[in-house]
Amino acid sequence: MATQKEAETTKVQDDPKARELLRRAYEKSLKWSSEFKGFTADVTFYQGQEQISGTVKGISSRDVEVYIADETIGKWIKDQVASIIGHRMSINFEEADGKYALTLGDEDYAYGRLIHIHGDGYNSTYRVKDDVIRQINRTMGQHIKFTINIEEYTFTKDHRVLPKHYVVYYFSPESGELRGVESYTETFIQVGEFYLPEVRRVTSAKEDEVVTKTILFKNHKLL
Repeated sequence: MATQKEAETTKVQDDPKARELLRRAYEKSLKWSSEFKGFTADVTFYQGQEQISGTVKGISSRDVEVYIADETIGKWIKDQVASIIGHRMSINFEEADGKYALTLGDEDYAYGRLIHIHGDGYNSTYRVKDDVIRQINRTMGQHIKFTINIEEYTFTKDHRVLPKHYVVYYFSPESGELRGVESYTETFIQVGEFYLPEVRRVTSAKEDEVVTKTILFKNHKLL
């Protein structure tokens, strides 16, 4: 018996133009090759006048270890590193969004052509401009709906792209009310054949509070 997701995918006719547009953007995004076995680095966390240092070891998005005196800060750093690794790990397009039916939507001057992902369970859409993903939209159950606008990219020597500055807007799925905003700025450093995190700065705005947290990575070593 087909699942709801499979049924939705079956009902929608895949558009080859949408598939090719998203494939090109996906393949232009920098991914670490299967040769990546992990890395270690010294890290320093900054928030206001607070500063604390430690080390991190990252092997996969599910295997990150942080050694730092403050447990709460350590968990936040662990989540950030896991996210960085998860977005850089190599996965074939056909095993990712390419396994779903894709269709085209409208055109937007700033962020490009809309692409609908049918059957992923998150009502996901992307906007692609100049073969680069500029916007991501997802709804995660009844609690989280978000839009990510990628405002600036870094281009590597082989013309792959890495996000440099992007903003995440969180909404209530039910009311559409804006719940919070997170602004990310990050840079990478080339170590061997891999581009590893150098700086990640996150500025969060929620209600009447704005908080900026920064991680500085140094002395990277590949495993």
